[in-house]
Amino acid sequence: MSEDTSGVWFYSRNGQRAGPVSREQLEKMAAARQLNPRYDHCWTQGMDQWVPAGEVEGLFDRKPADGSAENTAPTGKSPYQPPRQESKLSETELERELRTAKWPGATRRVYIFATWVLPFIFAAAIVLLTEILLDLENPDDAAVLPLLSGIAALVLFGFVIYVWLLRFTNLGMSRWWILGAFVPLLNLWVGYRTLCCPAGYEYHRKLDGIGIFLAILYWGPMVLGLALMVLSFAVLLGAAGGMFGGFEEILERMMEEMEQMDDGLTRPDGE
Repeated sequence: MSEDTSGVWFYSRNGQRAGPVSREQLEKMAAARQLNPRYDHCWTQGMDQWVPAGEVEGLFDRKPADGSAENTAPTGKSPYQPPRQESKLSETELERELRTAKWPGATRRVYIFATWVLPFIFAAAIVLLTEILLDLENPDDAAVLPLLSGIAALVLFGFVIYVWLLRFTNLGMSRWWILGAFVPLLNLWVGYRTLCCPAGYEYHRKLDGIGIFLAILYWGPMVLGLALMVLSFAVLLGAAGGMFGGFEEILERMMEEMEQMDDGLTRPDGE
């Protein structure tokens, strides 16, 4: 059975589901024999039902059926029981599982603080330290100030990028989406995802109340600005149409006068 090897996984032990974990974490658990290949189950996006951990391709090393631990049924009552829900998960149950799970990476709150609040605090701290430590009237200190400011800005930029990468992990997205932040128009969508969406959004696709509020604040000014641009363009077109209409009337009058002059020149005398 070939399943997703890059997304998040859930697993069950003793009838209780846990996760999410990465495929690498799941493989480490299997290698440490923390998962029973027959009695523990796994699930990831794209699977219709939970399957025994031993049926996940590549999770356990295949061994010959010669009485090894993986093929020998445990004696007595097994401490591991199949998940309560072995058939296809209901949409409501799956959404609840994904939304309430503890997702790794930077949460929305941490991301907002790091990218929207921290830069202002950082800038204020730089200004305060500059006034305390440097004498701008001194040529040497004045020459050092641009260098220190550049280093501080570079450190802040690196930290923001790091938090941004953690935010993609929290959303269940690939960290390669950081490149989309530097592409025009695509960066608007990336900014919306990282600012407004709750943890695990790539899988459950549900906005919470705070996410909806942030989405209104994020898209509202853009939609209003676009509407004003369209309205202004329409007004300009209307004004241009009125000008062209006036030119057409003038041309028509000129043509009529020219026709009358032609008629007067071509008529015989006395008519």
